[in-house]
Amino acid sequence: MATANGLLVGSSAVMGEVREQLRVLARYDVPVFLSGETGTGKGAAALFIHRASARAGGPFVVQSMTMLTPGLEADRFSGHVAGSFTDAKGDLPGAVESANGGSLFLDEIADASPATQGVLLHVLEDTSVQRNGEYRRRQVDVRLILATNENLAHAVLTRAFRKDLFYRLPPVGVTMPPLREHLDDLPELAHALIARAVARYDCPDRSLGPFELDLLAAYSWPGNVREFDRALQQWLIQGSLPPEILSGTPSGAPLGMRARARATVERHRGNKSAAARELGVTRMTLYRWLADDRDAGEA
Repeated sequence: MATANGLLVGSSAVMGEVREQLRVLARYDVPVFLSGETGTGKGAAALFIHRASARAGGPFVVQSMTMLTPGLEADRFSGHVAGSFTDAKGDLPGAVESANGGSLFLDEIADASPATQGVLLHVLEDTSVQRNGEYRRRQVDVRLILATNENLAHAVLTRAFRKDLFYRLPPVGVTMPPLREHLDDLPELAHALIARAVARYDCPDRSLGPFELDLLAAYSWPGNVREFDRALQQWLIQGSLPPEILSGTPSGAPLGMRARARATVERHRGNKSAAARELGVTRMTLYRWLADDRDAGEA
């Protein structure tokens, strides 16, 4: 799943269902919990909810729990007042207050420190936050959208995540599907991601052909859309796909590649080096594909 101007991309039934679930949640001003594997587009889903909600005119603040500096997590999250510590020259709102009137997307909450978990518990319980060095609590009008790729129930058992916070997490949410469950979206997704990369890096456009799309569809994408985006950037800049995609799936050659490899070798009159160059793979990969072809014929 990816974004194009902040919108989720994909016309498959899977993506259609996801968007409908997000639209329903956007109507109600309640906290939302997003789960799913790394790279499935939880950030894009959070932005989708914000833009489809009554808070669309307010700020959309993103805070990754993994990006908070050790020892300063609570300060970055809840802010501070002047003089609260040596370098506190003035008042500074944290992520919670910065999202006042809008939405606060907290990514990877399983990685939140105990101090940050305590602040988050108060925000969920009474929509208030207390700046470092200040005794009064400030009321905030913030919609929380929380995301994780971890099993929080297991984290509670290992005491890495507070039990009281776990039971205060939103009861409603969406599980973002992995890319392998909606491969029909690959061409549309690739078009959106390539257009974004061309604009970002000012590089020439390089369209994907049927051969490249076959290779992409045969790969399992453990890193989901994030990995897909990275592979397309390499395609644009270097003119080749990553070796793990060119080498096929663990079970052998990608769908349709055995016959294509054989035909290419025949066209080059047995010159496997020339055939490998045309296919954009190493000779070892080509040898393996041809071996797979022989094994399939013997079977």
